[in-house]
Amino acid sequence: MAQQKDTKTGKWMYYGSYVDANGKRKQYKKRGFDSKKEARKAEDDFREKVGNPMNSMTFQELTQQYLNFAKSKRSNDQKR
Repeated sequence: MAQQKDTKTGKWMYYGSYVDANGKRKQYKKRGFDSKKEARKAEDDFREKVGNPMNSMTFQELTQQYLNFAKSKRSNDQKR
């Protein structure tokens, strides 16, 4: 979590990194905010959204993903 003023444009930006649901490190950056407060608020919103990717997934979607995975795994095992 960091906010910084862009010296070229005079606007504020936020940047940082996080670990996604697959365990991979991702970097993020967004520029163009008029104030540090706006940049901080936008970053908080972004981190809340990214923080728990399961927030937007319903139980039915999760079940369907699991069933698709299980079918493909079973199919691959039978080919061997």
